[in-house]
Amino acid sequence: MSLYSDIQKIDIGHAINPFVQYFKDTKELKEKTLMINLRFTASDFKNNQNFHQEVYLLYHSPYNYTTVAWTDKDLYELESGNVKEVKFEVCHDSCWRDGTERIIKQIAQEAEKQLGEKSKAYVFNSFGIFNIKLLDIKLQGDYDTGIAKVYINNK
Repeated sequence: MSLYSDIQKIDIGHAINPFVQYFKDTKELKEKTLMINLRFTASDFKNNQNFHQEVYLLYHSPYNYTTVAWTDKDLYELESGNVKEVKFEVCHDSCWRDGTERIIKQIAQEAEKQLGEKSKAYVFNSFGIFNIKLLDIKLQGDYDTGIAKVYINNK
């Protein structure tokens, strides 16, 4: 069993996607981007190793399609305009939810790489949503490069 399988049991996507859908329904993502700050911790107690990662999921939906992107740059960097590009995951009308799941899978793969894929001592012991905020930015994703450009509104 993989760390990702353990994470799937927590069903993080079902915790996040309703927030995104709410903001889509209220049309607030037309001009702004929803940022959800997540922190993950996984431990291999047998080998005394820990994994910690903090990421910012980004959702922008100017029309029916929703762009999903992410970064490990902090909130100040995003809001100040210092971040010009983030990791692009998907832009789709309904499959944007799958983008959330793919990001979580990538984080689990990073944890497995750091802790060791063969270890049976994985304990996924922390997941938290620490900040949800509407940012005054827009995203433009590119499937060819895997990058989403970040544009500050009114600049």
